[in-house]
Amino acid sequence: MKSLAVYNDLEMNDLIKEGNLRDLGKMFGGANEHVQCDWIAENTSFLARKRSDFDNDPDASGYDLKTQNGMLIQSKVRVKDIHLEQTRRKSAKNDGDASSTGHVSYSVDEFDVLLVSRPLGNKATKRDKYTDTSRPIEEYPDVEKWDMIAIPEYALYDPKRPEFLRNSVPKSIWSQYVGRAVEVLEEVYESVSNR
Repeated sequence: MKSLAVYNDLEMNDLIKEGNLRDLGKMFGGANEHVQCDWIAENTSFLARKRSDFDNDPDASGYDLKTQNGMLIQSKVRVKDIHLEQTRRKSAKNDGDASSTGHVSYSVDEFDVLLVSRPLGNKATKRDKYTDTSRPIEEYPDVEKWDMIAIPEYALYDPKRPEFLRNSVPKSIWSQYVGRAVEVLEEVYESVSNR
């Protein structure tokens, strides 16, 4: 028998060979939270930690990271589309409009900012054209090349369902935030500090 780390590497390499971006994203969901905590520490004026209140909220609903001032960050890893739907246990909150697609939409005020890691995006600036997959899939594991997009929660409101956020973020919205992750995170952090 090999170590679990070796088996994880084998699975990652299989998924890369298959071009299976969906399962790579699932595989790295938890690791992405650590990546983002380190990225925030290296690039902003504050720190973020993974949430640890799973005894009180077994679904870990709403957010993944929290800063010292209480800013809540929803952490995602996406290569192409930025979708936000999630799976949660059946409850009163998840009835009706919240689960119209079989998944659950985030409610307004569950987090302050969405932070999306883009493993195959480019290191774009505001002026650059952002392409969904500008690097080969073999570079997926190289977190130094990952791009970050931070989107304030208010930019995600669903105009058809005012109490919920969009299930999918159109490129017309997320492209406005490419190359601005540090700026957006700092602005949201300051606004949370002033609440």
